[in-house]
Amino acid sequence: MTLLRRLRAQRYDLAVQVSGGSTSGFIVTRLIGARYSMGSRKGHQRWYSIEAEGKSSHAYDAIVNLTRPLGVDCRNRPLLQLTEQERNQAMTKIHQLVSLHSDHPSDTNFIAIFVGGHQNKRWPLAFWLLLIDAMEAQKIRHVVFLGPEEFRLLAPIKQRLKSSLYGSLCAPLPIRHFAAVLVRARLLVTPDSGPMHLAAALDVATISLVRQKKSLAFVPREAYDTILWRPEISTVIEAIRATLDGQNATAPVQSASVTSQPTQWATPPPSADHLYSSPKLKHITVR
Repeated sequence: MTLLRRLRAQRYDLAVQVSGGSTSGFIVTRLIGARYSMGSRKGHQRWYSIEAEGKSSHAYDAIVNLTRPLGVDCRNRPLLQLTEQERNQAMTKIHQLVSLHSDHPSDTNFIAIFVGGHQNKRWPLAFWLLLIDAMEAQKIRHVVFLGPEEFRLLAPIKQRLKSSLYGSLCAPLPIRHFAAVLVRARLLVTPDSGPMHLAAALDVATISLVRQKKSLAFVPREAYDTILWRPEISTVIEAIRATLDGQNATAPVQSASVTSQPTQWATPPPSADHLYSSPKLKHITVR
C-alpha cells in the first residue's frame, strides 16, 4: 500500500504492463492511477486504453508489440552497452586466457563455450567433455565459461583442459565483466541460458543447443545465429565451422529486422515451423 501511494503521487501519464495476460499486473497498473494504461489484450477483453498484440511466437517480439502502438522503433532483441573501461578490462582478461595458445599476442580470436543452463535445459558433463575433445582435435581455439551454479563442473573441466593446446577455462566473472569478454568472441556455443541472451544483446553470433521445445521461443534468431536441436558433437563442430566460414566470407551483420530467422537447423523439432511464421510522457513500467 505504501508503494502504491508513492506511485499514485507521481501522477504518471502512462503505465505499461509488460507481462501479457497478468491479472495482478493489470490490477496494479490501474491502481497506480496513471492517465493512460497500456498492455497486451487478452482475447476479446479490453483492459487497457492502449492495447498491443496479445500473443507472440517469440519472447523478443513482446517488447516490439508494445512499442509499435506508440510509434516507436525498437529492435527485436535485447541491447547491452558496455563502457570503454569495461572493454579495456576485458581485453586484459582475454590476453590471459588466449595468449597461452597463440604465437601472436595480438591474436585474440576465440570461440566461447558456456557450460550451464537451468534445470532440464542443461547438457550433461559428458557432452561438454566430448565437445572440448572435438574442439582440440579440430584445432579450434576456445574458452570455456562457467556460471556460479556450475562450480561442481569446474574440477573435471579444468582437468580436461590441463594439457590443452587450444582451450582455456574461465572461472565465473561478474556479469558485466563477463559480457565485456563475451563481446570479443567470434561466436558463443550455449544452451538456452542467460549468456545466450547476453550474446544476443551484444550482437555476438550464437549456436544454441536446444533440448526442450519451450526454448524455441527464446533462442536468438538473427541471420548469423544457429539453432541445433539435440545435436551430436559432430553437428556442433560442423555448425561452428560453417559460422566461421560465413564470417570470413562476409562482414558481420549489425542490423536486424522483425522477421529475421535462423539460417541453420539440425533435426528441427516437429513444432518448430509455427514459431517463425507524440510529446514525451512521464511513464512507469510494471512487471
